[in-house]
Amino acid sequence: MRADFYQLSRDPAEAALPLIARATLAAGERLLVVSGDDAQLLRISEALWAKLPDSFLAHGIAGSAEQARQPILLSDQTEAANGANYVAMADGVWRDGADRFARAFLLFDAAAIDAARATWRMLGERDGVERKFWKQDGGKWVEGPLRRSGLDPGPLASSILPRVDEASGPRSSRGRRLRLAVQHFPG
Repeated sequence: MRADFYQLSRDPAEAALPLIARATLAAGERLLVVSGDDAQLLRISEALWAKLPDSFLAHGIAGSAEQARQPILLSDQTEAANGANYVAMADGVWRDGADRFARAFLLFDAAAIDAARATWRMLGERDGVERKFWKQDGGKWVEGPLRRSGLDPGPLASSILPRVDEASGPRSSRGRRLRLAVQHFPG
């Protein structure tokens, strides 16, 4: 399984999803787009029709009579009634069952970065999972360095070294304030 993390810093998920959907269809695959936000699913539906003038991205809504025929299916669940091998979680929430797909896309913004970090670590502990991180650079997506993204602070930074907050002093990896003992030697 491959998990692609897309950090949304400039555009919302509905702007990025038509590009992912077009690439998915070009690869001969089907896509399931999942969001727990009905308004977001509506915006995604509109973007799939109008965002890319050179592409016709036919899609449908889960529960409709023709859901099995849809190359792109919009849903609030990770059940691929259209037989999709790819899933995109547009609302930044990783869901149980997403690891059943050959490829999963997690689109998240700054508000969901902590959850994305936890998902990154959780998937890193599993065998057979390849993780990729993508970030926006101007008007394009580039594979990004994790340290600058804030997604993966690394094992030393997150588990051993204290975090220093200039306003309140050093903190442990669990966020507890550290008390520093200072000895003064006669000089």
